[in-house]
Amino acid sequence: MAGSAWPDILFGVLSGFVALYTAVRLVPALRSPDRAGVPGHVTHLLMAAGMVAMFLPAVDPLPNLVWIVLFVVSGAWLITALPRSADGVFASGQGHRLHPVIGCAAMVYMFLTMGTPAPPPAVTAMGAGSVVLAHDHGGGASGGVILGPLTVAFALYFLAHAVWSARRAMQVRSVASSGGPAPSLSASRPAAAADVVMGAGMVYMFAMMLG
Repeated sequence: MAGSAWPDILFGVLSGFVALYTAVRLVPALRSPDRAGVPGHVTHLLMAAGMVAMFLPAVDPLPNLVWIVLFVVSGAWLITALPRSADGVFASGQGHRLHPVIGCAAMVYMFLTMGTPAPPPAVTAMGAGSVVLAHDHGGGASGGVILGPLTVAFALYFLAHAVWSARRAMQVRSVASSGGPAPSLSASRPAAAADVVMGAGMVYMFAMMLG
């Protein structure tokens, strides 16, 4: 495999595992009487599925416009839920209340960029066929006065969030090893690890857009 196809496949597979993990966590949230964590879990699941679509476009049956509509609706849903709860509505372990909203905005931005016509896309040969990398679909986001800084801002934000999630995973491990109270579902090590994967994948995607 040549070029940067292997990171796309790696992040695509990891995002698929995150989607499965989030789907499993969504079940008890749906069964809960108040369903407080449903919006956060649904958005996290949608983001993981969207990242699979971007990293592995060959397995994506949906056009970019459908993904854009899904993330716009999800972001609007989350915004309307903001005043109702300080923690419960966003109890997906992702951190502060605005993170899922920012995630939806970032996904809309990337799918819009991927749908923009660009110069001949880079094609990476793999065996007898070829693979068009997800981040080669864009229209050169770094070329604009606004788009370039916006791409950098998103990359730095998700890098910071990935680092924060990694620290949270280590703190949960420290509490568990010291015999302290059991960590909650939203603060579990798998949840933090999933956030690290998602953050790293977003950083990689935005870095490729800048390249």
